Amino acid sequence: MATSRSDEQARDAESLAVLRREFPKWKVWRARGESGRPGAWMANPPEDMAGVEPTLMADSAEALAALMCSPRPGYARRLPAPPFPAPPFSAPSP
Repeated sequence: MATSRSDEQARDAESLAVLRREFPKWKVWRARGESGRPGAWMANPPEDMAGVEPTLMADSAEALAALMCSPRPGYARRLPAPPFPAPPFSAPSP
């Protein structure tokens, strides 16, 4: 039997709720493709967790939870929180 889109959305919502309860300091979401279909499960670590990969991606909520338990080392520095400084503006020449 095929799974309806509303069943899939309900399961995703429940999985997100579980992840957010288990990892309250993490930012967790489910990406969407251009078609609007569900994509990767994603998470950003808490600000106070330095030295880990800045964004985790997995094919399932369970796989994401496993990554969140043991995040890989990160190699990039964290960007400052928005708003980012605006680049200098120069008006176009007439």
